[in-house]
Amino acid sequence: MYSPRSLITALFLAALITGSATAQSARGVDLDFKGGSAADYVKLLLKQTDAINVTCSSGVDAVQVEPVQLRNADIASALYVIDGLRGQDGPNTVVLNVEELPRLGGQTAPVYRVQSHEIGRSRPQSLKAFVWSFREVTEAGIEAETILSAIEAALDMFDDSTVEPQLRYHADSRLLLVRAEVQQIEVIGDVIGSIERDAPAHAPGDLEKQLRKAKVTGDQQATELADLRTLIERLTFEVVQAKSQTDLLRRELDSAEARRQDSESRLLDITRERVIETTQFQQLIKSLRAKIQEMQPPNPALRPPTKADTNR
Repeated sequence: MYSPRSLITALFLAALITGSATAQSARGVDLDFKGGSAADYVKLLLKQTDAINVTCSSGVDAVQVEPVQLRNADIASALYVIDGLRGQDGPNTVVLNVEELPRLGGQTAPVYRVQSHEIGRSRPQSLKAFVWSFREVTEAGIEAETILSAIEAALDMFDDSTVEPQLRYHADSRLLLVRAEVQQIEVIGDVIGSIERDAPAHAPGDLEKQLRKAKVTGDQQATELADLRTLIERLTFEVVQAKSQTDLLRRELDSAEARRQDSESRLLDITRERVIETTQFQQLIKSLRAKIQEMQPPNPALRPPTKADTNR
C-alpha cells in the first residue's frame, strides 16, 4: 500500500519525472483536438511528436472522443486520455484499452498499443484509465490540492488493494489522469462528484457569507445546547425533590396506618371491657333486688286473719 502524503507529491512531480525517451517528450506537447474518432486523436497526437510509437487495432475508429485541449502535457498522459472510452462498433459496444508494450533491446522510444474490446469480454489487464477536469471546481475557489487530498484519503481505505493507483495532475490543463483498478476509479469519481455538487456553495464571493452564517448557526446551537443543559438540570432537581416528598408522604401514610390500627385495637379492648362491666352491673343489680325483697316485711293485707283480728 502506498504511504500517506506520497500521493499528492507524486502527482505534481509526475510531469517532471515521466519516463520519456526524448527531449521533446520531456517538454510535453500542446494538443487542440476538436473532436472525432479515437483513431483521429492518435493521428493528431503523433503529428505533434515522434517520441513514441502507437499501434491501433480495428474498431478504434468506432469510439468517439470529445474535444480535448492539452498544454505542455507529457505524451503518455495525452495518450491515456482515450483509455477506457466506449463506443458502438456495429451492434457491439466496445471499450478502448491503452497499454505500453515491453521495450526490446536497444529500443529507446516507448511503444503503446490501443485496442478495442467488446463489453463483456475479458481485458488484458484489470486496470482502467480515466480523466477528470478540475476547471469548474477550481474556478469555484476550491484548490486542486484540496481535491487531491480528499482523493488520497478515500484511497487510503483500500488496504487490501494490491495495485497502487497512478494519478497525474496536469496543472496547465487542470486535468487529472488516473490509471487504477475499477473500484478505485469509482471511489475517485464519487469524491470528485461530491466536490463538484458542493462547489457552488464554495464560490469565492459567497465564502465569507457562508462562514458568517456558519458562525451564527454555531453560536445559536451552542446557546440552545446550554439552555437544554440548564433545563435538564432543573428538571433533574425537581424530580429529586418530588421523590423526596413522595418518600416523606409514604412514611407519613405508613405512620398514620399504624396509628389507625392501634386505635382500632384500643377501641376493641375498651368495648370488650365495657361489655364485661355492663354484664357485671346487671348481675349485681339483680342480686341487690333479690336481697331487698328478702329484707322487706310481709304485707299485712296479704296475711291470713287471726283470732285477735276476728274479736275486734
